[in-house]
Amino acid sequence: MMSIRKLIVLLLIIVNVLLLNGIVSFSQETEKNHILVLNSYHQGYAWTDHVVQGIESVLEDENNVIRIEYMDTKIITDEIHLNNLYELYKYKFSDHKFDVIIASDNDAYNFLKKYHKTLFKDTPVITCGLNVFDDFITNGNNMFTGVAETVDIKDTIDIAYKLHPNINNVVIIADESLFGNMSIETAREIAPLYKDRLKFHFIQTDSIEDILENIKKIPRDSMIFKSGLYKDKVGEPISIEEGTKMISKTVNVPLYSCWEMNLGHGVIGGKVVSGYSQGETAAKMALKILEGQSIKELPFIQKSINKYVFDYALIGKYPIKLSDLPKDSIFINNPSPFLKIKKSLMYLVIMLIVAVLIFFNFILYK
Repeated sequence: MMSIRKLIVLLLIIVNVLLLNGIVSFSQETEKNHILVLNSYHQGYAWTDHVVQGIESVLEDENNVIRIEYMDTKIITDEIHLNNLYELYKYKFSDHKFDVIIASDNDAYNFLKKYHKTLFKDTPVITCGLNVFDDFITNGNNMFTGVAETVDIKDTIDIAYKLHPNINNVVIIADESLFGNMSIETAREIAPLYKDRLKFHFIQTDSIEDILENIKKIPRDSMIFKSGLYKDKVGEPISIEEGTKMISKTVNVPLYSCWEMNLGHGVIGGKVVSGYSQGETAAKMALKILEGQSIKELPFIQKSINKYVFDYALIGKYPIKLSDLPKDSIFINNPSPFLKIKKSLMYLVIMLIVAVLIFFNFILYK
């Protein structure tokens, strides 16, 4: 029989082994990754929400800690605001070390270009949603890379003109942001390509009331190309959904856009860029960095992958022939395959089913 002394020694050995295993297990626990997502705009803005969803679809993991910040530059953009943000982030993140930063849209990119070394020295930055980019990010010699948001305004106007050959006027509406300036500038550059075919008109304002008042005056043989986020009487942003619906209800002309977030609220379609896809692409690049790849091995992607997307519910309104749409087109509000069956065929199927049921009923009760 084991003595009390030997039993105590054995118990002490077992306890030490268990403690040692606990320490080893603790030491081998995966260290968490810390990720900062710096958004130019505000939460609730459809584009930004879609970008964040795309990022989270890739990086949402128990080993990743995601910190999300919003700069609100759709609402306020002056230097005082940006300086205040700098002071705020300097205070908030003074004891934080991020493994990677994802910056969405140009305001966040420009902010980090200016303050990166001060606030987040040596932290790699992945950008997305850049309408305007420069040598700073394309030369591959710094801590920045990412994906551009290239907008296919010409392709969208081309498909609209094909689908509505009686159009003589293209009305470009945009807000007064960097985003809106880019849309107006690009449209002005391509306008001469349509000389003697289409006349271009430009409406640029932040006010939804001004937008609605101006588009009431456009000719009936027009189409509208929509860009931007608009504000109400007191300067508060109106949601993309609400603003698009208001524009669509004001005039009975075809409405097109290059941003997926506008679809489903009165926009027929276009060759669109997706906020979700932008966020997803940036997050996949960030994931490679977290796995040990150097940011210098990830070249800046200068053209986003855009797709033709159309609202099926509006196809019959104008009307539009499905055969005239690009072959690779994607549809929203697409009816279920069952609803596409011709009524005559559906009645025939129902009659056959009824006939079969009558036949079996006759056999069973004969």
